[in-house]
Amino acid sequence: MLDRIFGAPTRWVGLLVLVGSYLAVLALVFPVRSSQAELVADLRSHRTSVVQVDTDGSRVFVQWTTAVFVHKTETYQVRYGDPGLAGPIDEFERVVEQQVAGSGTTVRFQPFDPAYGFGGLSLLVSVLYPRILGWSPLGVGACATGLLIIGHLLLDDRKPATVRGTWLGICLLTGFGFFAYLWAEPSLLPARSAKRRGESPGRGRPSGVSGALGATAVTVALLVAGGIAFVQLVHAASR
Repeated sequence: MLDRIFGAPTRWVGLLVLVGSYLAVLALVFPVRSSQAELVADLRSHRTSVVQVDTDGSRVFVQWTTAVFVHKTETYQVRYGDPGLAGPIDEFERVVEQQVAGSGTTVRFQPFDPAYGFGGLSLLVSVLYPRILGWSPLGVGACATGLLIIGHLLLDDRKPATVRGTWLGICLLTGFGFFAYLWAEPSLLPARSAKRRGESPGRGRPSGVSGALGATAVTVALLVAGGIAFVQLVHAASR
């Protein structure tokens, strides 16, 4: 029963969900540098309606999303000329609302998500993905996939306790273990079944603790290389 639930189709779907959530978090951590004019254009054309804001007292840091994997940012320099000015964020919101007036756009201003403070660290800890992505399909999917993997690790008593403990530690401490586990356990996903190849059942199966560490290392290398290429592609397409 456990093998059927955690079969190849489930693993492929889970891996695609985790990769999608990884790319979505990449877009948030490395947003495209933009301008206020482009923000106004995106608002007026209804490509976005939610604007996240934060301030250091003299500047307003702004971020918004126009697509699942396209996140933009700009820095607004507040012009202090009015002694009665309520604050930099209020000033920024007033300016933007004036510029989109008449377009039928309703702008919602929100503070940055608290998880934003983790910066690039959030990429290493995929258990943070649901917190960063919220109740989006990718956020919920990443959470469900993580729980499925943890459940499989705890219930699959055919693996030695040291191997299960290693996988659980890699998953919870780095997050990349979730990707590696789906790819490597109980056998490498891209490989055909040992029965079809006429090989012994042990072929294609990671060997113990060293196999878990090796699979994670390869997964990290692939995700880092793919992530760098993805960020460059998105930034180049947005210029």
